[in-house]
Amino acid sequence: MVEVSQMKLSIIMPVWIISPDIINLTENALDSIKATAPEHELIIIDNASPLAGGYLRDKADVYIRNKVNLGYAKAMNQGFKLAKGDIVAVTQNDTRLSPGWAEAGEDIFKDEKVGSVHFRMIKYDQPMDLGDKTYITGRERWCTAAFYLIRKEAIRKGYDEGYGLGGYEDWDFMMDLWRQNWKTAYTTKACYQHLDSFTQLKLNQEERRVKDLERREHYKNKYGVYPEESLARAFPDQANLPYYEEFLKL
Repeated sequence: MVEVSQMKLSIIMPVWIISPDIINLTENALDSIKATAPEHELIIIDNASPLAGGYLRDKADVYIRNKVNLGYAKAMNQGFKLAKGDIVAVTQNDTRLSPGWAEAGEDIFKDEKVGSVHFRMIKYDQPMDLGDKTYITGRERWCTAAFYLIRKEAIRKGYDEGYGLGGYEDWDFMMDLWRQNWKTAYTTKACYQHLDSFTQLKLNQEERRVKDLERREHYKNKYGVYPEESLARAFPDQANLPYYEEFLKL
C-alpha cells in the first residue's frame, strides 16, 4: 500500500451537456475544483455533448470525447483506466465542492482499511455547512456516489456497464466495495452542493421511468434482490432513517 503522504490524486468528471444551463452548472463545478484542488489531475469524459466541447477540452488535463453517449458506467470506467492517481476523486458536473475535501480525504486514508471517503451532501442552494465528525463505519447509508474518493486498488472491475446510460450502477458499485470488506468512511469535515438529477430531468420522464425499471431488474437478476433491499439487509439499523434529515444531523 502506498504511503498517504506520497499518494497522487486524479479527478474524474463524466459529462453530457445538452443545454446551456448545464454548461453553467459544469462551469460552477470546474471552478470549485480549481479553487479547492488546482494541482491535481483532472480527467473529463465527454459523452458526445452537443455543446461546450472546446471549453471542456481546455479545462481538462486529460479529455476524452466519445462519438456517442456511452452512459455513465462506461465513461467512468474509461476514466478509471486513464487515472494516474493512487486515489481517484469522482464527481458529477452538477456539484460544487467545499474547501478541504482533499486534505480531509488524505487524513482518513491513513486507515488502510478505508477504501472510499464520502462527504456531506447538501442541496445546491444551501450554504456549505461543515462539521467536525468522521465515521469510518456506521454511516454507510450516507455514502453517496455523486462525489467521493476511492483508492485505485479498491476499484476492481469498475462500474457494471450493463446498466446502460445510467441508473443503479452506483448502488451496485458501492455494494461491491462492501462485499470486498473495504470500509466506506463518511465525514462532515468537507461537503458538496448537489443539484440532483438535473440532466436526467430534461429527458422524457416516461422513457426514463421504463429504463429505471429495467435497470432495477438488472440489479435483481444479478444479486437476487432489489437495490433498496440489499442495502437494508447490509445495514438494517440505517435503512429506515430519513435520508436528507439525517444528513443535516451528522
